[in-house]
Amino acid sequence: MSILIVIVLSFIASLSFIFIFNAPKRLAIPAGLAGCCGFLVSYILDTYFHWDPMYAKFVAGLTLGIISQILVRFYKTPVINFLVTGIIPLVPGAILSKATEKLFSLDFAQAINTFIHGMLIAGAIALGLIIANTIARVLRFNLLLNREDRPESY
Repeated sequence: MSILIVIVLSFIASLSFIFIFNAPKRLAIPAGLAGCCGFLVSYILDTYFHWDPMYAKFVAGLTLGIISQILVRFYKTPVINFLVTGIIPLVPGAILSKATEKLFSLDFAQAINTFIHGMLIAGAIALGLIIANTIARVLRFNLLLNREDRPESY
C-alpha cells in the first residue's frame, strides 16, 4: 500500500473517532495528526525495516504517547482526547478477528497462537503509552523541583 494512502487513512480513522467520542471539535486536526504519526511510525518500522509487529507497535505507542503529552500542554485538554483517538489505527483488530475465525473453524492451536500474538501487540501499545506517560510525569516533577520559586521545605 502506498505510504500516502496509509497517511490519509490513518488520519481519517483518528479524526472520525474524535467526533464519535464527542470531544471538542478544535482537537480534531491535532488528534488526527497524532494518530497518523503513531500509525506511520508503526507502518514504516514494520514495512520498510521489517521489525516484528510487536516491537513496531511498542515504538508507535511510545511515539503516540509523547506526541499526546506535547499536545496536552499546548491545547490544555485531558490526554485521553489524544490517546484514545490515536490508538485506533494501532489496535490489532485484524489479528484478533483472525483468531476468532480460527476458533470457529475449530483450529484451536492456531486460534490460541493468533490470540496471544494479538494480545502481545495490544500490550506493547499499552506499555509504550505507559512509558511515555511516566517520562512526562518525571520530567514535570523535576521541572517543578528545579523552579526558582519553590518552597524552602524541599
